[in-house]
Amino acid sequence: MLDDPTPPAVGPRRVLVTGFDPFGGAEVNPSWAAVQALDGMELEGHRVVAARLPTRFDRCLGELDRL
Repeated sequence: MLDDPTPPAVGPRRVLVTGFDPFGGAEVNPSWAAVQALDGMELEGHRVVAARLPTRFDRCLGELDRL
């Protein structure tokens, strides 16, 4: 209902950090290694959530929508 004065429930604040999967024959993408180290940390009341995205643009946006 559009005129419902009840505010939506708010969960813990989160910060999404993203890295990318390997490309060009590399076994690891350093961006993913960096954000993995932050996953699960709490910084000033915000929970850090890491996600690895594909390096293909046509797949990247779909993955972001799922997050």
